[in-house]
Amino acid sequence: MTVFDSNYSSRLTGRDDVVWIGASGAEFRAVGSLRVLRAHNQRIAQALLIEYRSKTYVDPSGARQTANKTDRELRRLLDGAGCSRIESVQPSPHAALAFKQVLRGQLDSVPSSALICVDISSLTRAHLVGLAQDLRSGELSRFKESILFTYSSPSTYDPKGTSAGGWERTLVCPAAAGGRLGNVGRSVGVILLGHEAERLAAALAEFEPSSGRLFVVSTPGVPEFGSMAEVHHRAFFSWWRNKDGASAPVILDVTQTRQFAAEVAAACENALRSDSPVVFYPFGPKPLCLAGIRQALEMTPKRTWFVYPVPNSYSTAHTAGLRSCSLYDSDLTYLGSEAIPLS
Repeated sequence: MTVFDSNYSSRLTGRDDVVWIGASGAEFRAVGSLRVLRAHNQRIAQALLIEYRSKTYVDPSGARQTANKTDRELRRLLDGAGCSRIESVQPSPHAALAFKQVLRGQLDSVPSSALICVDISSLTRAHLVGLAQDLRSGELSRFKESILFTYSSPSTYDPKGTSAGGWERTLVCPAAAGGRLGNVGRSVGVILLGHEAERLAAALAEFEPSSGRLFVVSTPGVPEFGSMAEVHHRAFFSWWRNKDGASAPVILDVTQTRQFAAEVAAACENALRSDSPVVFYPFGPKPLCLAGIRQALEMTPKRTWFVYPVPNSYSTAHTAGLRSCSLYDSDLTYLGSEAIPLS
């Protein structure tokens, strides 16, 4: 299926009020959705670039080169799409509230009839949480059904992951203001497995849930991505099998956002019965992360937490290449995907 040949093509074709939101930094896949949009001659009225230049990188020179290359390509594509207004902001990369404040400041003058296209490919996990918050009760909630999400997959992942040199700190934060842990002795973990075993180990060392649900993600057409994650987490799987209250792993692919949301809803129901927190370990694909946290905020807004280790420095080689761009509806339902053009 191709994205813009779906039943939702009419929502984009011919529109001149599209607002594109995405990240600009040392990860080139940020350009993926704009390349697909331009291939379909889609016009963009306004763009908001989230810049992550404050991150510390193992190779600062290489990171600057990639960030500059990404920024040039984003602006070239936006110029080709007729974008007359490009705003760049640099919020704190690990603060959900900072992302919400950016949305409030930049979108308050956008009419609610506009179509918002959010590229989540390169957003930080904390900003994904801020996005989920805003969809529920912030600036983006004004747009209701007029939101689409895009996610670009790379050709390859570096098995060493994004991080290098240990951890600066581990975030253990409520996913909404006023969050409380409640009956922490009955906490329910939602572990979305990524590629970095060390990051998951650091998160569990900081906060280990009493029980939990484990999700292993595959990528359609790229079975090695899922196999890579399982190999790197061999020690974790051995520990998990012997943990009291741990469920059998659930296998999902990146398109099954609604199924993941249903699994999260079941976890929330368990937590509600015991007045305990739902704790996310959001290391897998971002569409699933966003769908799950959004579901939890609907059911247990004061009991939803997330754990995420922040590295001392980042690797610029975490991802390489551009493979495909996926499109998701306002409720994170998967709509289709399309190969990303080379230019």
